[in-house]
Amino acid sequence: MPERMIAELCSATLKGVKCANLFNCAYNTKEQLSSEILEMNQKLSSKGIHMMILSYPCKGRALIYIFRPVLLQQQFNDNGTKSLMHKLGYCDLRIGSCLNALRYKLQNDTEFPHEIGCFLGYPCEDVIGFMNHETCSYYGMWKVYGNVDKAKKTFALYDACTKLCLDQMDAGMHLEEIAASL
Repeated sequence: MPERMIAELCSATLKGVKCANLFNCAYNTKEQLSSEILEMNQKLSSKGIHMMILSYPCKGRALIYIFRPVLLQQQFNDNGTKSLMHKLGYCDLRIGSCLNALRYKLQNDTEFPHEIGCFLGYPCEDVIGFMNHETCSYYGMWKVYGNVDKAKKTFALYDACTKLCLDQMDAGMHLEEIAASL
């Protein structure tokens, strides 16, 4: 699993300003991918970062979730997110329970679980707007239905994280050096 790809796609999580990122990754064998994720977890766990496979959407591809448990739990504790998650059947809002339920939905439901935005730190109002097929006010890294100014600032922050991570990689740093400790 290329470290540069992770640095580019997951920079805001690596820098500690976002609870999680999600990316689609090619793999040769499930065993090799599991081994690579174990190695990545060994490198990043001391920084408060964890990586896991959420699903295998098609042959040779895996949906990889990288997250900071502390920040993710804060996201789930937000009143709006908590209310939405309960409405969608997430009774136990501890991280492990929520991730197991999300995995189940990804693997067994015919519809994509759009509440995944909650797992990625998107504002609850934006997740709800998307799920209700409302007209968005702005779009960038996600569709914005709520506070456009705040979203624009967040998008700029995430872009700055990406630039910083890639600059650090170009300077010879590895992911475990780039990742911020929280």
